[in-house]
Amino acid sequence: MSTWDGDLIAPGRHREPLAVVGALVLVTAALVLVRDTYLPNDRVVLPIWLALVAAFNVMTLAVLVSQYRAGSGPRVLALTWALVFSAVAVLGGLLVLPGVFTDGPIVSSPGATAHLYAVRHLGVPALVVVALVPWRERFAERLAHPDDRTRLVVRTHAVAVTVALVVVWAVIWGPVAGITGAHRVVRDGAGDTWPATTVMILNLALLAVGLWGVAVRRRLQGIEAWAIVALVADCGDTVLTYLTTSEQSLGWYGARVLGLASALVLLAALLRESNRLQSSTRLYAHAMEAQNATLTEAQALRDHLVAVVTHDMRSPLTALQGYLEMLEDDELGPDDAQRLQARSRLLTRRLIMLTEDLLASATPTGLQVIPEQVDLRTQLEDCLAAFPDLIVILHCPRDLQVMADPLRLQQILVNLVRNAQKYGAEPVRITGSRLGQHHAQIWVSDAGKGVDPSFVPTLFDRYTRGDSTTAHGSGIGLSVARSLAEQHGGSLNYRLADNAFVVELPAVRQRANLGLSLARNALTPSVKSEPV
Repeated sequence: MSTWDGDLIAPGRHREPLAVVGALVLVTAALVLVRDTYLPNDRVVLPIWLALVAAFNVMTLAVLVSQYRAGSGPRVLALTWALVFSAVAVLGGLLVLPGVFTDGPIVSSPGATAHLYAVRHLGVPALVVVALVPWRERFAERLAHPDDRTRLVVRTHAVAVTVALVVVWAVIWGPVAGITGAHRVVRDGAGDTWPATTVMILNLALLAVGLWGVAVRRRLQGIEAWAIVALVADCGDTVLTYLTTSEQSLGWYGARVLGLASALVLLAALLRESNRLQSSTRLYAHAMEAQNATLTEAQALRDHLVAVVTHDMRSPLTALQGYLEMLEDDELGPDDAQRLQARSRLLTRRLIMLTEDLLASATPTGLQVIPEQVDLRTQLEDCLAAFPDLIVILHCPRDLQVMADPLRLQQILVNLVRNAQKYGAEPVRITGSRLGQHHAQIWVSDAGKGVDPSFVPTLFDRYTRGDSTTAHGSGIGLSVARSLAEQHGGSLNYRLADNAFVVELPAVRQRANLGLSLARNALTPSVKSEPV
C-alpha cells in the first residue's frame, strides 16, 4: 500500500458499501415506477432540504479535515474539496429561494435554481472523482507530506471556495444567468430542460470514471468505497429529476431524498467508523491498563529480586572475604586453616548454586541438562555437606542409581533442603527410594507445620512467597527446582498431607545380581545431629 492511499474505514469491509449500493438502485427503480404519483408540494421542503445538505456537508468536512490532519491519506483531502464546493453551491441555492432570508429572493435571476442544481450535481461528483482516479506520484507525495497538512488544508480550501464562488456568480449574475429556457429542473409539457438531461448523462459518466479509477488502482475499500456510494445516490437523484414531470409528485420528493442520502452517506460511514474506533480504543486502553499493572508488578518483583539476591550474595561474600583474610594470617594452626578452607568451599558452592538459580530463572527454555548415571545416596550426602549445622535424617539405599545431571541434581536438592531450613523446623527428613523399575523418588520433609493449603496452587510459581512467612527469599528456588526436574524427565510436587516435597527421577534398571546387596544395605538411616 502506498503512503498516500490511507483509509479512514477499516480495509476489507466491502460488503456494507455494496449492500447500500444495491439498496439505492432498488429504491431508485421503485421510485421510477411510481414517480408520477401526486403529492402536494410544500414551499418549505426545498429550503429545509438545502439546509440539511449544507449541515451534513459541514459536519463531514470537519471530520475529514480532522482525520487528514491526524495522518490519513491525501485522498481524504481531495474529498473535502467536493464538500467545500457543495456547501458554497447550497448557499447560492438558499440565496435564490424566496422566503428563506427575506420575503422574496435576495437574488432574482431567471433560471438560477436550475443552473445551481446543475452546478452542484456536476461540480461535486467531479471533485469526488478527482479523489478516486490515479494521481501522479509527485502530486500524491506532496499532499501526503506530514509537516504541511494544516497549510495545505487552508490553501486548497481557499482555492475550492474561490472556484465555487466564481461558478455561483457566473450562473446567478454572470454570462450563464442570461441563458433562458432553463427555468425548471423537471420536464414540462413542451419538452426537456437542458440541466436535467445534461446533468443525468454527465452524472452517469462521472460514476463510470470513478469506477474506472478505482479499478485501475485496484482499490475499493474504506472511505473511497463510500464515496462511490455517494455517487450512486447522486445519480439516482438526477435520473429521477430527469424522468419526473412535476414538482408535485413522489418522483420529485424521491429525488430530494436520494440527494440527501448522497450528502449523508459519508458522514454516516465516518460516524460509524469513529464509534468502532472508539470501542477499539477503549479495549486497547483496558489492555494497556492491564499491561501497565503487569509491568508495575514485574518492576516490583525485579526490585525485590535484586534486593534479595544482593542480600543472599553479600552475606557469603563477606564471610568468604573474612575467611581469606584469616587464612593469610601466619599464626593459624593447620586444623584452623583446614576448617576455614572447608567453610570457604561451602560458601563458594552456595554462591554457585545461587548463580545457577538466577541463570535458570532468566533462561526461557531452561538450562542445559546432560544426564548421566549417578549414585543417589552419594548425591544426597554431597548436598547435605553444604548444610553442616542442619539436623537431617537421611534414609536412602546404597547403589540406587539414577539418570541425572550431577550439577542440576544438586541444584534441585539444595533448593529443597534450603527451603526446609528457612521455612520449616528441624529435623529435616530425606528419603530416597526406588519406584518400580524405571523411577526413583526423593522425599524431603521437615517437622514444621507445612505449607498453607491456600498457597499450594501457586507454590511453584516464579517469585511467589507465602504471605505468612517472614523468611528472606527470592521466590525462584522452587520454580527452578521443578523446571530442572521436568527437564530430567521427572517431576516435583508437594504433598500437603505428608508435608513433603517429592522428586521423581528416571532410575537405572535394577540388576538381578544386586538383589542381596540391596537387601543388606537398603534404608540404612544416617542421622546428622551436629556440624560436619
